[in-house]
Amino acid sequence: MKTLLNIIVVVFVLALTDFALAQNNTADYWQCESRQGGSWTVGRAASICLVRPFQQPSEVTSYWSSITYDDAKYNSSTSVRDLENKRYATEMNALVSGFADKYYLKRKPTASSQEVQAWLKAILAVSYHESIWTHYRKGSDNQMRMLRGDYGHGHGLMQVDDRWHFAYVREGGAARIQDNIIYGLDLFYSLWTKAGQASCVGGASNYLSRTRATYSMYNGGEGSVCRWTNPSHKWYKNDKNFYDHFVQENWKRYVVNQPTFKYNFSCLVQGGGLSCFDSEEPQPPVTPNPPTPVYTLSVEELYNLKSKNLNCTWNNSFLSCLPSTLGTQCLKDLFGISADKQLIDLESKTSQSVTTRMINPDLKCVPTGAVAIGDFIQTQVAINLRKTPGGNLITTVPAKQFYQVLDVYKNEMTKISYYLISSSKGVGYIYTGTDSNSSNYTKKVFSNGLKKIIASEGDVLNIKNSAGINMRSTPGGTFQINMPISERPVVLERLIRTDERHVYYKVQYKGLTGYIYSGRLAPSPNVNVWTEVK
Repeated sequence: MKTLLNIIVVVFVLALTDFALAQNNTADYWQCESRQGGSWTVGRAASICLVRPFQQPSEVTSYWSSITYDDAKYNSSTSVRDLENKRYATEMNALVSGFADKYYLKRKPTASSQEVQAWLKAILAVSYHESIWTHYRKGSDNQMRMLRGDYGHGHGLMQVDDRWHFAYVREGGAARIQDNIIYGLDLFYSLWTKAGQASCVGGASNYLSRTRATYSMYNGGEGSVCRWTNPSHKWYKNDKNFYDHFVQENWKRYVVNQPTFKYNFSCLVQGGGLSCFDSEEPQPPVTPNPPTPVYTLSVEELYNLKSKNLNCTWNNSFLSCLPSTLGTQCLKDLFGISADKQLIDLESKTSQSVTTRMINPDLKCVPTGAVAIGDFIQTQVAINLRKTPGGNLITTVPAKQFYQVLDVYKNEMTKISYYLISSSKGVGYIYTGTDSNSSNYTKKVFSNGLKKIIASEGDVLNIKNSAGINMRSTPGGTFQINMPISERPVVLERLIRTDERHVYYKVQYKGLTGYIYSGRLAPSPNVNVWTEVK
């Protein structure tokens, strides 16, 4: 019988390596912020670190929430934990299976169904063995994290190792679940092909031997192709533990028969990335009448809110909070609080049962002179355009050019900001300094005569989506009517859901007033698929 120590050693010694690459001397737990542990169960392998050095948390919540494990549910009752384990494992089983199936048929369209099924089981087993199907986890503090194994060197589901794949990991490829899977499948397929020709396998159709030989190379390099046949080998225990997972199919005890999220796998394996989600507008969560969460806030918890530089007020049983830089008037304007209503002194409250919500408004409460999403800026100097804030270089945009700001990223520790723009040379983020020196890099300008990607109040839209756009009573709410292609509504109000960067416009059509969806702004803008500003 395996001990817990055996399991721990086995899972995380299996960091994906490719010995054709030069090794990078990366420190243990490199770029691992706010590390938390786990439980060595499905979806919760330790350790996990914040995703944000490699990927925007908003991208995860917008596109991959269905395969994000929720630690709050694990730490709840046994029944809630059991439901979360089954929900998560069922979603992850569908995700890995979908990727593996479409990938193999892309690489080998003539493959028999028996060969595809053998490949599929091999991928389910190796991904489970590498990480216990762990990738994204919402930690105990509600922050988005991802798996880091082998002293932090192995990243994500397929354990892409930053010592052997440093450039790819640094760019964020290992963090992005779709790229992490494809990267692992690319390597496994290459080794799978070699294994079919190995003497110890005895033919490509001997799928069990082929799977074991492929895993030996995946774990130990191409020279290890027949390692699984030698019980005296130093790392034979890895092959034996993988074989046990493969035969026992331990993941099946969690997977249940229930609906899963429908991904466009054909698009994803072709490298379509997040554009594979663009065929339909995002649907509201299917959780009818969810219970309202109630929290009791202690003096310490209230102080922690205040220490985060927030202004908060009680309003209709809600604790509503905004960054203190926006000022107290902003709270009063947004929540209809009378002018003489005082903001709560958080340190004077002992406790109160409330529902909490955080508001991050688009345009209504921006500090004077600050740049908001939808504003126009002019570059004052040539600035590097990067794939992510501070990330890989795309190109350099010249000075004295005008752009509409599609996203604002600010590092609250360094106070450094980046703007997402769409230029003739690509879409990416430009550095714009700190609050004190931002004018050296960019200058806020009026939009007169400049081509808009995002509309403002009073602008006329042209509906571009071939199927039209559904108008709803609220953003993502009850369906009212379909507004067909080429209709030209006037924008009454613009709403940007800043946690997901989705754009909605309030419009009127055939006597009804409602909201239409117009795509997202980040990380890859696709507003022009839905509407254009006339």
